Amino acid sequence: MKSGGQVRFRIIAVIVGLMLGGALAEVGLRIAVYSHISQKWFPFAAFMGQQEEAAINDSPLFRASQNPLIAFELTPNIRNSYIRINSDGFRGPDYSFVVPAGRRRIAVLGDSETFGMSMPEEATLPGKLQILLNSRSVEPFEVLNFGVPAYNSIQELQILEAKVLKYNPEIVILYYNFNDPIISPRSMLISRTVFHKLFLVSFVDWALSRRKTANEIGEHYSKIVLQGSTDADSMVDFYLALHKGSYFETTKSLLKKMAKISKQHGSRFILVIAPELYDFDDFSKYPYRSIHAALKALVSPEIEVVDPLDDVIALGKKPGDLWVSNTDPHKNQEAQASVAKAITRYLNNTK
Repeated sequence: MKSGGQVRFRIIAVIVGLMLGGALAEVGLRIAVYSHISQKWFPFAAFMGQQEEAAINDSPLFRASQNPLIAFELTPNIRNSYIRINSDGFRGPDYSFVVPAGRRRIAVLGDSETFGMSMPEEATLPGKLQILLNSRSVEPFEVLNFGVPAYNSIQELQILEAKVLKYNPEIVILYYNFNDPIISPRSMLISRTVFHKLFLVSFVDWALSRRKTANEIGEHYSKIVLQGSTDADSMVDFYLALHKGSYFETTKSLLKKMAKISKQHGSRFILVIAPELYDFDDFSKYPYRSIHAALKALVSPEIEVVDPLDDVIALGKKPGDLWVSNTDPHKNQEAQASVAKAITRYLNNTK
């Protein structure tokens, strides 16, 4: 018969062995993920190593960021054609951190739809919104444009914390686009529990429940972006897939965190859904209503939601007629003005 001491020794030995094995597995996974060679044969490493390839090339508008979760940012104090980047690295003139007396300030977060690469400042969504609000209010508004092309939800959260809130906006608007959930695998480490900061836990989670979804999304992304496919079903399926499973769950967590941080700072947080104009030819066949519904379901005491889809449809145009150009499906000035109209109406009704 084994003594109690021997049993305890064996239990301790097993626990220590599991801990050492887990530690070695964690180290091995991290080496595999950060090794470009291993990504070719280890699917989890390839998945964790995915990065959205922002089309910034060697543009002087962008530079590497010291924050690894941001990766790249706008270059301060630079002009490119009609685009000016201020001393704090966002589009427009310089602003003081203190809101001038008698003024109201709104900050708009987002990606290329907010930034407006092909537009002068006054034609972007923040520009249109500022003009419209000031035409209907005695109190002057400042609407700050914190949009950065190719940014996703993680990067927007980082910018909110690092830049936006120090300008003391009364309202923070996130102009949400359907590619916002395209996030780097670092998002897997931003989780509800400390255990998910371990690559080993992420690996088990990925292997059991995320691999299929991740691979499906990867296939769509490869087909659309890397292979240049114009298959409408591919883009529709791609966006719909992004708003299911772990990708959207992570994005919802990030949105809720943005809202909570904004509220703690004394700012309202408004999620504005950017209607999609790509890969369908008539609004009667609009294929993304389920995404709108999922986003509107996020309404809470901390999150306000504005859906401008009906305002865009009311323009009576075909989706392609609201593109910047035949080759650029970003919203043109008319479409952005309709979104600004929906936001203004909402703000007037919720003073």
